Amino acid sequence: MDGLRAIGVTRLTLTQRRFGDGALYVSAILRDGKLDAIDFRFFVEKERLITPTPKGFRVHCPDIEALRELFRREPANVGELTLWSSGMRSLIARRCDDEYGTGIDIRHFKISADYKGWEKRGIRLIDEDFAKLSQQIKSTGLLDLDIRPISDLFEGKQFSERGDRGRTRSRQKDGSQAGDAQARSSQTWTPVSAALEQFLSES
Repeated sequence: MDGLRAIGVTRLTLTQRRFGDGALYVSAILRDGKLDAIDFRFFVEKERLITPTPKGFRVHCPDIEALRELFRREPANVGELTLWSSGMRSLIARRCDDEYGTGIDIRHFKISADYKGWEKRGIRLIDEDFAKLSQQIKSTGLLDLDIRPISDLFEGKQFSERGDRGRTRSRQKDGSQAGDAQARSSQTWTPVSAALEQFLSES
């Protein structure tokens, strides 16, 4: 995790009811001060606590042109587009109209000796949300690898994870332990947030 930092650039409240307990965050992942990747991820929110989930995806800068191409397309014209491919795994965006509804599904696909198919990691967005996300990401400058002076949406937040026996472990973004006495009584505080570390180091 050395030299890695996440900046919350923009936030989108999703339309579907199943996303009612949080929001989709677009984050700039910096490595040694330089943009390394753009992360799109649904976070569960509870006051200052935010918990990253597997509902999302990440694209590193060498694959940014594929991401630009995705957001150039109207939802109905997305078709199928590979955003990146590495070894046994790929990230694929595709237009879907099935038992799960109509929208854009952006998901990891795995090919291995014991499994070939879609992974749980990824997210499906209805057309309206995809269009809003496209508008937001274009306005940030990230698709041009430009990190404009911005307010960090993660500032003052605490990244949390589900620990043993359902307890929540959390840490403030700056690394200090939170001082909320009421929260401390029901949570286990740790000097290192595994949730933040895992979020930052995800490939």
